[in-house]
Amino acid sequence: MKSTENFISAAVIAVVVPLVLEWLARSARAKAKTKDGILWLEYSKVMKGLTFFFIAIVAVLIAAWLGAAAKDKNPILGLIALFGGLTLPLAIETMFVRIGFDAERIFCHSGWRTKRVVEWHDVETARFSPSMKWWVINTRNSGAIRASMYLTGINELLVALESRGKKDA
Repeated sequence: MKSTENFISAAVIAVVVPLVLEWLARSARAKAKTKDGILWLEYSKVMKGLTFFFIAIVAVLIAAWLGAAAKDKNPILGLIALFGGLTLPLAIETMFVRIGFDAERIFCHSGWRTKRVVEWHDVETARFSPSMKWWVINTRNSGAIRASMYLTGINELLVALESRGKKDA
């Protein structure tokens, strides 16, 4: 019976995970928001909602740990470490990363490093990283800009890169 349960769990995961990833990718196909002539790429409400879902899981695990008997605390603490370790970078990425661009510059806001403003003429190349699912935009003086395929408006940025001859095939 145990092998049947394992098979069913694996089958459900094999179906659900690609569906969720496609749902997230579709939510990213939304247009960039324009503010003061700058097109802003951000994570969608769907992606941010998924982040809050995982934050809620961590909060529930913490509450369970607080109410657990001493003998049950270590396994729950392991789950808190696992989910917390995965959720923290997701939260930093989805809540604090946004990329804007206009005809002259690219504006980078990130929870990972300081804000940057990059002139288009400093952009050297842009290539897609299949393993990380993001575009890596290499610049002369400002390091690499990483633009996730899950950012809304990513296609508009790619068109801008292509029109300037910066996008690798």
